[in-house]
Amino acid sequence: MRSVKYRRAYRDHGANRAPSIISREIHRNQGEQRYQAVVAHNLAAKRRRKRDLKLLSNAPLWGLTQHLICSGWFPQQISGRLKTCFADEAGKRVSHETIYRTIYALPRGGLRQEMIKALRQKHKLRRLRTGGTPRGKGPCKTLRVLVTESPM
Repeated sequence: MRSVKYRRAYRDHGANRAPSIISREIHRNQGEQRYQAVVAHNLAAKRRRKRDLKLLSNAPLWGLTQHLICSGWFPQQISGRLKTCFADEAGKRVSHETIYRTIYALPRGGLRQEMIKALRQKHKLRRLRTGGTPRGKGPCKTLRVLVTESPM
């Protein structure tokens, strides 16, 4: 009965999946009581295989990338150059996002600081916003009017 309900729900929402896949997903990610999307997502994240960073697993490519970054190249320029130089070798091409991800995934230390300093950017480090930090004083805070004071 439950699987029929879920199959109909997925079909109605346009999941374009076979009923067997939906059933397997429900049984695999079912919590203690019933299927919950958040629980399923957390279980899938735990099972996910951690991938190695492409640049760190290829020493010559990482060395070339380090040299070009220290020479003042942008990661976009490096990615474009690798694409033209190694057009027939897919393993030697990386995107600019892969380069940034590799630099920021390095452990804290001299190499990471040196690589970040070599990137031409305004900020020293990526600044991540946290949920509790205020954004600053905007015009809405200073122009706040109470409902009782509004002209009506």
